[in-house]
Amino acid sequence: MTEDFAAKNGFRIDNGKVVETEEATGFLSSVLLQVEVEAILARAGQIDTELNSVLKRIMAGEIGDAGATTLAAAAAAGEDHVADEQRHRDLLAKYQVETDGTTAWPSGLTGWLAERAGFSKEKITQSEAKLLDDLQMRKGLLGLKEFADIRQNALHVAEGKFEGKGPTDGHADAFRHAYWNAMMTQRYGEEWARDFATAHERNPSSHHVPVAMDLHNNEVGRSIARANPDAGPEQMANLIEQAVKDGKMVVIDKNDTLVSSNESPPGKTRENQEQALAHGQSGAQ
Repeated sequence: MTEDFAAKNGFRIDNGKVVETEEATGFLSSVLLQVEVEAILARAGQIDTELNSVLKRIMAGEIGDAGATTLAAAAAAGEDHVADEQRHRDLLAKYQVETDGTTAWPSGLTGWLAERAGFSKEKITQSEAKLLDDLQMRKGLLGLKEFADIRQNALHVAEGKFEGKGPTDGHADAFRHAYWNAMMTQRYGEEWARDFATAHERNPSSHHVPVAMDLHNNEVGRSIARANPDAGPEQMANLIEQAVKDGKMVVIDKNDTLVSSNESPPGKTRENQEQALAHGQSGAQ
């Protein structure tokens, strides 16, 4: 289109330069053409840079064709990958917390009683300890036991969901966090449940990607509890499980990317070092 305009006004494009012919119409047309040519060349250079970047990532195995058999399908797969990366960045930006110090809990008389009863102290964040001390002041030791039972039950129920696949960073993990938050919301209220679940993620040793996953799934669990205040444990578990299947949760795929829980099948999510070691040991037996 630019070359046609140049020809009509007595110019030609030669290696990115506007060259006058005997039929040139004037200086203004030459200037306009040169500006347009430079803009086209700049854009072409930008496209080359982007293509080189994509090619390097393909060679490194960071981008696949998602099984595409045509150029159009490969392009669509690439667009989906870009969209996934943007969602990953958005989730990381939205779901983060400031880290906190850690402490051994319980302490004082409660800690002494726990040790006498055969319970070992836990290393938790200072924010968690403060909330649990407050819970003990309001509910007593039986209140702490009830809290521990809720957490243990969430672990147990999660083991029976998605065939137990993805206990860390996968589907069973997403279910566990959401279910735990839903049950805490029903028992202690949404505000306390949010504060404790958030405090739990403040551990300075936590990685920012799993933290974002957990905070998002915690929030979904509390919202389901808020929408279903009279749901019993079994019904709540079914609602949470369906939310995972519907993609309302997020998991971490094998590329360390946060994706919707219906985009990566159970068992196909990121495998952490502990899981890899366990699989290696079982394979060697």
